Amino acid sequence: MIGTGNETAPHGSARLRKAVRLSRLASRRLSRGLCRPCRKPNRQVIELTKAIKFYGAGSPTAELGILSSAFSTCNEVLARDFYQLTCSSHARRCSNRDHNGFGEDACSVDRIILDDIVIEDREIAQAALDRADGRLAGVHAGVFPIARMGLLEARRATVHWALRKEAETRFPSVAWTCEQIFHQDDNLFTCAGRLSALDLALHWVEADLGKEVALEVGRQLIIPFPRGERHPQQSRLLEGFFASSERTRSICSAIISRPDRDWSVTEMARQSAMTERTLHRRFRKEIGVTPAKFVELVRVLYAADMMGMDAGSPDCIAAKVGMHNAQTLRRALGRKPATVQA
Repeated sequence: MIGTGNETAPHGSARLRKAVRLSRLASRRLSRGLCRPCRKPNRQVIELTKAIKFYGAGSPTAELGILSSAFSTCNEVLARDFYQLTCSSHARRCSNRDHNGFGEDACSVDRIILDDIVIEDREIAQAALDRADGRLAGVHAGVFPIARMGLLEARRATVHWALRKEAETRFPSVAWTCEQIFHQDDNLFTCAGRLSALDLALHWVEADLGKEVALEVGRQLIIPFPRGERHPQQSRLLEGFFASSERTRSICSAIISRPDRDWSVTEMARQSAMTERTLHRRFRKEIGVTPAKFVELVRVLYAADMMGMDAGSPDCIAAKVGMHNAQTLRRALGRKPATVQA
């Protein structure tokens, strides 16, 4: 079974408790000034907090709610305020002496997340990129102010598929893509937005606090699995969930929940109480692909995400997603992006 189910909860909880205990110990030692610089490169002291500021143009957006929920849930898991999330929604009305909308406290912020604001300051944004552990992210229309500041010149950047034409028209020097949910270029992030903001947040949590904490945050948020950076913005899986007939929808849900099973056309037809010919016809009409192709798409997407999270060897991942071996997995992943996307 793939996902963040409770079957691994006891073992995972023990490792999580250890991570939280070490985090609290490091926090107490830092607050008392007892920590010394680490001499070994593989030793790292967990910092007290990470200050994240979200800049929007008006009322709170969906992305702000999603990001706030993810980082707040992480604080609940750690039982301390590791992330300090603040919001500024008055950027359009700020004066130049207020750092062009970023505010005087922007220089001390560890991470900056932008929505679509009109006024911006490249120096402040660059300062976030120049910090040792700083990050700058543009979410949904927030990629536009980063492009206006010239920080995306001749770079690859992710944009929401509905904004691609506008992005290419306004900023032709940027290599825009809508084939993935977010893109990381060192510590500069561009994200398609909407629900993919959650995947970006979990990516940051894992980078800051490790896989165990990110896993527990995912469990608390009740998500089936986190999507990696290269996960496509659109896929046939969504069409499978909303197929017009209940039988097609049911078999698609079963495949998505258990891709490791032996999903032959005969088995799919048996479970959906249809003939193989009817099964083919309905998949073609309602989803646009054959039953076998849909199974392959599900397995490829699961495998790509697991490989992005370093979830095991190719042979191990191939077994988890129902492929015969690593060679079959590599052959499927090596196909053109259009064959694994909508």
